[in-house]
Amino acid sequence: MVLRYGAEGMERNGLKPDEIRLVGGEAESLVWRQVVADIFNQPVVSPVTTEAGALNAVFQAMWCYINATTNNSDKTSLIAICNQHVKLDKSSRCEPQPDMVLVYRKIYHRYLQLEEQLKPLNR
Repeated sequence: MVLRYGAEGMERNGLKPDEIRLVGGEAESLVWRQVVADIFNQPVVSPVTTEAGALNAVFQAMWCYINATTNNSDKTSLIAICNQHVKLDKSSRCEPQPDMVLVYRKIYHRYLQLEEQLKPLNR
């Protein structure tokens, strides 16, 4: 639920993805990919290489190096680097299931209600 809460914060700031790229151990599980698709009401797809923590650092380093050593017309975006080097596993794609989206939406709204009710106890 915390991930959903964070995603809503990003949406309030104008950031809404077209799909979710799931990495790590969860990306290996069809069940978990489907749950994420249903909770976020977004398609989920994983890259061929799901262990991406170190790879993310490499991409950031590439971006810094390229943009520090080239002129303005040759600068690149982090998205362009990722699109060039990350290959998606199309067989991992999960689409949200509308009936489960509704179930998770109800659970999430109940979570928010309970969180609000518990706020006075945190003082």
